[in-house]
Amino acid sequence: MFNLINKLIKNNYFYIRSWNDNYGKGVWVCLAPSSYMLEEIECASDAGDCDMIPATDYLLADDAKWLPFVIANTFTDGLAQLEMRLSALPETELNRNSAWCKAVGSVIDHLQEVSESTKEYGGMNGKFKTISSNYTQIFK
Repeated sequence: MFNLINKLIKNNYFYIRSWNDNYGKGVWVCLAPSSYMLEEIECASDAGDCDMIPATDYLLADDAKWLPFVIANTFTDGLAQLEMRLSALPETELNRNSAWCKAVGSVIDHLQEVSESTKEYGGMNGKFKTISSNYTQIFK
């Protein structure tokens, strides 16, 4: 059960973080190659409405199913959804040095860039790139 998640954490030194969404969407379950990346995601999901909505829409976009971030009704459901997402990827990509891992980092780096460049509340709206459905292209 959850073999791919376990492999990423145990063999590839990924981090996992989970928290309850402040806006009642459910439970976030996220994997990343560093803890700071998970902190960026959690901070974005906790921001005020006008910043949280565009940030979480960016991270949870329909085309971004290759990203290791989910919101589910329960923690266990989130783990199952995350495992399913990982199973759709080539197993050779599930490591720290893969194109997929670098793409995950690029998505979070862009989140951080938009967040840092926007000092005004509500200023994130319309600033995010569109994530591609293919991690080798990252953005459309």
